[in-house]
Parts: sequence; structure tokens; C-alpha cells
Amino acid sequence: MALSDYEKQVLEEMEAQFGSQPASFNDHSRPNANVEQQTGRLSPRKVAVGALMIVAGLLVLIAAVSLGYSVISLIVGVAGFLLMVGGAWYALTAKGSSSSSDQKHSSFMERQQEQWDQRLSDDR
Repeated sequence: MALSDYEKQVLEEMEAQFGSQPASFNDHSRPNANVEQQTGRLSPRKVAVGALMIVAGLLVLIAAVSLGYSVISLIVGVAGFLLMVGGAWYALTAKGSSSSSDQKHSSFMERQQEQWDQRLSDDR
């Protein structure tokens, strides 16, 4: 759906006003990747793998109980418990340092901002 002439005019005025804002305003309006890492955003893949580790640990723990009272069942039970704790720890830890694969998967809004910045620099 195309914009009307009035909508185009209003949009151009808004762009001009935004461009004339102080540099400090523009710095605060753009999200920073380091801030995103500090907030502890969880990776869905890590949560899924952690959940699978917890389920596997629970199954190992159930197998240990079914073995009866012996040293082997105690060792298997502790291993299952450690697997569950490790899975929870892995699932709940935040992303680590940014790598090239993290940069490839930037957020939608970051890509839109980069395209917008590129468009503005091309128009000048």
C-alpha cells in the first residue's frame, strides 16, 4: 500500500527532526550489543540442550534406584544427579563472548537499523 503525499511529507519531516537531534540522543537510541549480553539473554538452543540433559539425568537417577542398594547404584545415582545439575547450569547460563556466529545472527532490529543507516548514507 503506497503512502499518500501527506504521509510522505510527515515522514520526511520526522526523518529531518530525528537527524537534527544531538549525537548523545542518537547514541542512546541505538541498542548496544554489549548491554544485551550483560542482561543475560538465554539461547533457546542452550535451554533445549540443558532440558535434554536434565531429562537424561533423571532417567539415569531412576535407573540407579532400580539397581537396588549397592555401590554401583550409588555411583550411578550421583552421576545422574550431576548430569541434572549440569544441564540446569548449562541451560541457565547467559551467552558467552560474541563470536562470528553470534554476529551472523544479529537481531531483526539491529539489521533494520543497519539498513536504515546505509540508506541514509547513500542518500547524502
